[in-house]
Amino acid sequence: MPCSFESRAFLLPARAFLWRLDMGSKYMLAEGTTLQMSKEEVKDTSGNIATGATPVTYVDLADTTKTIDYSGESTDEVDATTLASEGFKETALGLTDPGEFSFTGHYVPSDNGQKEIVKAAEDKKLRLFKVKFPDNTVFLVMGRVKTNKWNVSGVADVVSRDVTIRLSGKPKLTVG
Repeated sequence: MPCSFESRAFLLPARAFLWRLDMGSKYMLAEGTTLQMSKEEVKDTSGNIATGATPVTYVDLADTTKTIDYSGESTDEVDATTLASEGFKETALGLTDPGEFSFTGHYVPSDNGQKEIVKAAEDKKLRLFKVKFPDNTVFLVMGRVKTNKWNVSGVADVVSRDVTIRLSGKPKLTVG
C-alpha cells in the first residue's frame, strides 16, 4: 500500500499496517515577520525604482504593525455561452485581480514608516511592499495606498491605524 508521507510498517500476523509517527502540525509563528514599503515609485517587483535600475529604499512598517492581511487573488469569470451550448452555460476565466493588502497597528504619526504612508496616500504612486516571514519566504507586491485611517476605540485602549493597499500587477512569492 503506497503512502506519500513518512511511515513505518509494523508486521503483525498475516497483515501489514502503516502508521504515521510524525504527527506534528506544520505552522509558522508570526513573530519575526517584517513589513516594508518602498519610498520610491516602482513599475514592477524587481526592487528597482520606476525610472531605472537603482534599488528602492525601504521604510520599515513592522515596528507599529500588529496584523497583516492579504485578501488573495480572484479571477474574473467570462460567460462563453453560445446558441450551441446545449442547455448549459459555458465559462472561461479572464483576468486575475490581485486584490488588496491591509495592515493594522498602533497610530504613531511621528513614526517614519507612518510618515511615508501619508506621503504615498497623497501622491498615489505605485509602491513596492515587502513581507518577509520568519522562514525567509518573501512576498513582494505593488500597490497604492487606498485608505489610511486611525481609530480611538476606547479610553483604556491605544489609538490604532488601518491601512489598505489596492494592489496592481502580479505578486511575487519567493519561498525561503
